[in-house]
Amino acid sequence: MTAQRHRTRPQQRRPRGYVLLFCLGVLAVVSALLLMAAKPLRLQAQLVAQQRDTAQAEAAMRGAAQWALTQWWITRTVDALQAQQADEALGRLDLWRLGQPPRPVAVGDRSFEVSIADGAWWPDMNQLTGDEWLRLLQTFGGLQPADAVALHDRIQARRIAAARSSGTAGFASVRTLDTVPGMPLSLIESPPPLPPTDERSGPRADPSAVPAALGDLLGVQTRNRAVHLDYSPLQVFRIIGGASPEQLRRLQQLRERGPVSRAQAEELFADIPYEYLTAESGLVRVTVREPIASLPPGVRARSWVAIFAPEPAGYRLVAQWPGR
Repeated sequence: MTAQRHRTRPQQRRPRGYVLLFCLGVLAVVSALLLMAAKPLRLQAQLVAQQRDTAQAEAAMRGAAQWALTQWWITRTVDALQAQQADEALGRLDLWRLGQPPRPVAVGDRSFEVSIADGAWWPDMNQLTGDEWLRLLQTFGGLQPADAVALHDRIQARRIAAARSSGTAGFASVRTLDTVPGMPLSLIESPPPLPPTDERSGPRADPSAVPAALGDLLGVQTRNRAVHLDYSPLQVFRIIGGASPEQLRRLQQLRERGPVSRAQAEELFADIPYEYLTAESGLVRVTVREPIASLPPGVRARSWVAIFAPEPAGYRLVAQWPGR
């Protein structure tokens, strides 16, 4: 027999390479979808963390404000006791006084700089006249006259609506004006502290021209229009009475020499019928700020302002708002 040769047909290779490429493509698409979904989640997590940190910081600042108010109540109590009978031990206490430089206050793991002042040293924004609003918007907001008039009309409409809804004199917070269309950013966000002199030009030509936000210039619900010769911001004299840069420069010089007397003020502002504060109003304005030195570069310091009014049993919160 002749041996038959059996030819075996070679087996075809399975397309394993194409399957691998397909799987890799599917994995790439799934990975891209997961990355697209993860980015909004990360952003949302960051936003939640920022909101939580802001809420915790504001709660701590409110606590610091209450602490400062308690210190002021202790000062008033000690002063009353000392008026009745002087006590050497009470005289050695480190008491909080209105208008003193800020003091450090720690709340938990947060540190703040806290100061107390008379709440009437800042005029009530609800008491400003139309001319005073226009002067404020043009001088510190940088608006042209026509734009200032239009913005003033919107502000007054917002104030009237607030007064009708709350039954008060109008705005209950300086922050209410943040959402008024056309409000300049320079009046919303407080600028960083500026030195009183410039190394290149010497003393500032116009002390009242230093940038300031509404929260630094005005108060709310105090029903006050008077000014304090030693403590009201110089910009307030420009807003209320239209004092000239020269008059304010002279007032600044008088302040540097000591308390400004009524006679000096009447001579300086002979053409302006200012109403002057001559005694404590009883209102207490507490300002709490994060120390700038403790913040990373480029991070704005948060702040909190609260105004309290005296009552027989203590103090009542009149208004409060976060700084910007």
